[in-house]
Amino acid sequence: MSDRDIRYCTTEDGASIAYSVRGDGPPLVMTPFLMESFTLEEISPAYHAFSERLARSVRLIQYDLRGTGSSTRSTVADKLESFTYDLEAVVHAVGVSKVSVFGRAVGCTPAMHLAARRREIVDRLILLAPAARTADVIATEETSGMIQLCRGNWGLASRMLADLSSREEFGDKALKNAEWYRKSTSGEVMARLIEIYSQERVTNEELSRIACPTLILQPTDDSRWTPEAGQRVAALIPGASFRLLAGGLHTFALGDAEPVLQALADFLGIAASTPTADSTSVRTVLFTDLVGHTEMMSRSATSAGARCCASTNESPAKS
Repeated sequence: MSDRDIRYCTTEDGASIAYSVRGDGPPLVMTPFLMESFTLEEISPAYHAFSERLARSVRLIQYDLRGTGSSTRSTVADKLESFTYDLEAVVHAVGVSKVSVFGRAVGCTPAMHLAARRREIVDRLILLAPAARTADVIATEETSGMIQLCRGNWGLASRMLADLSSREEFGDKALKNAEWYRKSTSGEVMARLIEIYSQERVTNEELSRIACPTLILQPTDDSRWTPEAGQRVAALIPGASFRLLAGGLHTFALGDAEPVLQALADFLGIAASTPTADSTSVRTVLFTDLVGHTEMMSRSATSAGARCCASTNESPAKS
């Protein structure tokens, strides 16, 4: 268990949510990557080191989803909005008028919902490997199999979740996350979370309502979280900046965290903590209609980045 200060707040539908605040600087909420608890973060040294680095430059806010970690275990999410309620309650509890939000993978969903629905409180939005729906990155058959495995053998399922996209590159370092996942929640809760993410989506209309400056960071070499999924999201958020990062989804913590930390610092207008000299693996690019969307505006989040834009005549279908 973490020795950091754990605080609690209550959502509008009555769930008790655990959160922590540390560091100085502009407030930044980091959503859970999947369902891992920040109170058990030390189990995964790589992810713990990432958040420690980030907390040196910002006022870092982390929290546990309902049903996980130190948040209420008796109240489990029953719809996609439940995740947004958790995030919104934490933002209000911290007592800031505006906050930046950093979402990662499925954790991008509540971040996007909050930015679309409560535009007055989200200052900036950073999304690492977003997808409007889980089906864009994980096949329905695979999702169904994982749901059954979570309910039948949570120990094995947690190892498979830790193994996805990262074991080949990072070996046993990736499997440390299995213990983190297993201790953070139950197999039944994890199965329910996957069901919700697989059945619902962030709509095109919601994405088009996001008005704050938005940076999308997209791994280039992940077999699941492909650039096309991130491009679909970027195509619908007005003025979104889109950046490719070398490596896979887990590289930002298990591998070289520097590119993500530097991109966050540039976008938030702060100094990155103890940066390395080489940050060349960050590239600012624009996809030209890879998936038939119109009008993706790409603006560099750094003062030295290039600006470019491209459009086609075909409009993305509305949900």
